[in-house]
Amino acid sequence: MKVLFDHPNPFLLAHGGFQTQIEQTKKALEDIGVEVEWLRWWDDQQKGDLIHYFGKPDLSYVDFAHSKGYKIVTSLIISGTTAKSAVVLGLQKIISRTLLKFKMRRICELTRWESLRRSDAIIFLTELEAETGKQLWMLDPPKTHIIENGVREEFIIAGKKEKKQNGEHLLYVATIRDLKRNAEVALAAGRAEVPIKFLGAPYSKADPYYIKFLEAVEAAAPFAKYEGATATTKDLINEYQKARGVLLLSKMEGLSLAVLEAGAMGIPVLLSKRPWATRVYGSEVTYANIDNIEREAHDIRSFWDKANQSPHIKNVLSWTDIAIKLKDVYTRL
Repeated sequence: MKVLFDHPNPFLLAHGGFQTQIEQTKKALEDIGVEVEWLRWWDDQQKGDLIHYFGKPDLSYVDFAHSKGYKIVTSLIISGTTAKSAVVLGLQKIISRTLLKFKMRRICELTRWESLRRSDAIIFLTELEAETGKQLWMLDPPKTHIIENGVREEFIIAGKKEKKQNGEHLLYVATIRDLKRNAEVALAAGRAEVPIKFLGAPYSKADPYYIKFLEAVEAAAPFAKYEGATATTKDLINEYQKARGVLLLSKMEGLSLAVLEAGAMGIPVLLSKRPWATRVYGSEVTYANIDNIEREAHDIRSFWDKANQSPHIKNVLSWTDIAIKLKDVYTRL
């Protein structure tokens, strides 16, 4: 079996978790004997058995692939959709289902709903995202699969070692962007007088939000610190080992790699009190209200004080585990 990986956005334009997911999935599949190549759009002689597309493909892409005998597996992250209110999602469901039922072809092509329906398999990261996708786009249940993200084996091995009773600070590992709320968290931690260290990089150092974040770190000194992003897995493990807990107080998320890495290492996690978190992690993490800075600061302080007695995420899978699940999906097509 040969699988061709495709993705519409160059990694050089926007780094982040999706890049890591794609790269680690490819490596893990190869490690268990699945032949994987990057789809070479310029090479009309390239051969394969199926295309694994990360994102929403055009309908013409799916149709052309099928005409050439390729199966299409589509991996989606729809955290932006699941973060919407129940009212908005309800209205969106009515509109999308109506357009699909009445076969408003052009609209369905532009939104790429029909391309999802024609894919041979659709991979979601969480039950919440799978449930939302099926409701909105009338996806065939047998075609939908839930396969979460994994972590590198090094994090799992590190998690089996004896843990420190206390940590030096809280840790925030995320790309610096408005969605992740890095600046707001820095100010809240400063108000709570809780030491916090930020790791991550912006998409661009000219981004106004990055400048806002740097100003927030300065305003929250000496409690907030920022030293850029880590270069290696070993460096990141070392940073986790020095942390009392890990925060991710985003507006929305899919299945954060930083949260899973912290879980694999037995480190407690504080997440936003939002459906994307509560419906995925349940009682395995602690939650913070992010509606105003006073309540957020209170919850950060409480987490800091009680972190050593807080729960942590269990049963985190490795990328090899994920590859085995994917291979099963591939072979059944």
